[in-house]
Amino acid sequence: MKKSRLLSEKKLPNLVCLCIDRNQDGEIGGKIYNRYSKEPEEFDNVVQMIRNLENFYNRISFPQSSMQLRGFTKEEIICNQEQEEFREFLDEDFLLDRKGIYATFLVAVRFRQNATWQGEIYWMEKKKEEKFKSVLELLILIDNILFMKDKEKSSREKW
Repeated sequence: MKKSRLLSEKKLPNLVCLCIDRNQDGEIGGKIYNRYSKEPEEFDNVVQMIRNLENFYNRISFPQSSMQLRGFTKEEIICNQEQEEFREFLDEDFLLDRKGIYATFLVAVRFRQNATWQGEIYWMEKKKEEKFKSVLELLILIDNILFMKDKEKSSREKW
């Protein structure tokens, strides 16, 4: 059996554990854990999840963004305002011990190019890994898994 690349690289500085605690009418909510804080960042929808992850990558400056984001206001979006010093790493297995109520994923963004992300996602419950080439593709992978889980749940309830 092929070992997961993400599990073998669990020392990645930007590896996060994405815990999905709620999936209601296609809108997900949950927590994001990283190796720099025991306290998770909570999110109530997909946009918050993406913003939280993007802010995390900007704070640790990894992976570095190849583009400066634009906005509709005259204020500039500053990605790397004051870079905090991140020295304390939690135990390597800290992320592996986190569990979402609905589903759990490890996410590693390798590159932030062309105003999007490229990387890998690992579905903890089924021990499956996939690569993604954009944030949209990442969201579709997560949505497909949650859709399958809902379908399985509804078919079990019929019996």
